[in-house]
Amino acid sequence: MLMRKNTLNFIVDLLTALAILVMVATGLIMEFTLPPGSGSRGLVLWSMMRHEWGDIHFWASVALAGFLVLHVALHWAWVCGTIRRLVHGPSGERGRGRSRLDNLYGVAFLILLTGFFAGFLLVADAGIVVSAETAREHEREHAPARIESPGAGRHFSAAEGDAQDAADEQIRGSMTLAEVSEQTGLPVADLLAALQWPEDTPPHERFGRLCREHGMEMAAARRIIADRADRRRDQP
Repeated sequence: MLMRKNTLNFIVDLLTALAILVMVATGLIMEFTLPPGSGSRGLVLWSMMRHEWGDIHFWASVALAGFLVLHVALHWAWVCGTIRRLVHGPSGERGRGRSRLDNLYGVAFLILLTGFFAGFLLVADAGIVVSAETAREHEREHAPARIESPGAGRHFSAAEGDAQDAADEQIRGSMTLAEVSEQTGLPVADLLAALQWPEDTPPHERFGRLCREHGMEMAAARRIIADRADRRRDQP
């Protein structure tokens, strides 16, 4: 019987560790490999887009919660006894009396924990607000800005809405500064000089985040970069 319980404990702990690893791996993928905005650029990893990796991340968290509940159930007596000793101190009761007291503390702890999470969800739901300014900022960050590829001889802004050549590139807030440099053909140093940002700005920082930090509108930053690209092309 003891061997069976130890084996079951090992299997549950192994599955718990696997769920944690899946959550960590998918979290890293969504943060670095497929960051926000990657879906609009058509980026996929192993035939799955960022949203699908997010689904895996969510269900891994659900599985982790289930394994944790099962883990507590397998160690219920120890959990209850530990909670009782931490809260009430050593008990002089023995046998069934102490067992009932331990169970009472364990159930009370579960009720408290459940109430905490339920309260958190209720507060979060009540705290949701509709911000038109945030919506507009998100739209600006993910709206394409057309920058002419080198040698094309002209550029178009997103406001013009004219037919564009397929070689034209896009600037998005989800891009890093280094990616903007690669898309426009402008060195990072030139971008920082044109935008009047510090020279030590990390090139791996998101363009939209940098705009917010420096209080600059995305549309204004795009115009500045477009003007710098024009002047660079006009130079002999």
